[in-house]
Amino acid sequence: MNIEEALNQMPVMGPNDQAQAAQQPAPVMQKQSNVQIGPRYLEALEKVQELAEINSISIELPITGKKVLISPMTGTEEQKLRTGAVDPETFLTQVNKLLYNHIEYADGSGLPSFEDFLNTLYPHDKTMMIWALLAATYSTLPSMEKVCQKCKEPYEVIMHPDELMHPDSVPQIWQEEKSPEDFSLKSTILKGNLTIEVGIPSEKKRLEIASAFSADQMKNNIQESNNILSFSDNLIYFIKRIVFKDTNGDIILQNPINEIYPFMVNLPPKVKDAIRENVSLEHFDKYLANFYHESRCPHCGNIEKVDIVPEIEFFRKALSI
Repeated sequence: MNIEEALNQMPVMGPNDQAQAAQQPAPVMQKQSNVQIGPRYLEALEKVQELAEINSISIELPITGKKVLISPMTGTEEQKLRTGAVDPETFLTQVNKLLYNHIEYADGSGLPSFEDFLNTLYPHDKTMMIWALLAATYSTLPSMEKVCQKCKEPYEVIMHPDELMHPDSVPQIWQEEKSPEDFSLKSTILKGNLTIEVGIPSEKKRLEIASAFSADQMKNNIQESNNILSFSDNLIYFIKRIVFKDTNGDIILQNPINEIYPFMVNLPPKVKDAIRENVSLEHFDKYLANFYHESRCPHCGNIEKVDIVPEIEFFRKALSI
């Protein structure tokens, strides 16, 4: 229908109609938007991504030895993470889903199920993946306040994710004779009667442990120990099995929540101290990337090394803590 046809079909108003219309309030004219919502915004986003050189980051995972590509987060994903649930288990699950949705294996092999992904996601590999997600998504991280060790003056440290990786940051690739699932180290205390067996845990086990504490505990751990888990909880995370020798037969604890966690939490302080002194996780440090920032004091020029935990910086960015 053209304009002339539309005008011809409009009703003709008589005198009575005109008088009645005059008594009615004038209609409010609504301004029509010229913005078109549709596929073109996707095209614009692609152009912006090209101009901003937002690309996937290629990394090699130290435990599985796989080479993967990590793509950047979208603004929608960041907003969802920021406004979503903040209880530790749910938040960590959301982060894991982000990694799952942004990982691509360099050899072209397909992704496993999300459940299998969690069962083979190890902490050392996740650290590398979190850093890659930060480097692919953000140009800067939340600033931090630091006091210069030389002149004692405070100053602000601004970090860029791609500056956290150095030649000495790259971890070793898994070189044990056994697979990560089967490898373990044993330590004995209490005159050989108590054996603590530690190994590389999966992210699924971490979620089980995280379900035992609150969001406030998680934030306190981040602020006090720079870790999602406290020192004790992190040790529990790495424990695979506890064996206590008894005359009536060995007592074996393997369930992380129903057995290992309550056992470790309720131990006498003297035994806890003995475990801290004799059970070490240092053997696994060579598989952990050493991320750090070299900050320069603006007052005296002194350069200091600031150790960085990518997962913590990710939570600071996502939760503004």
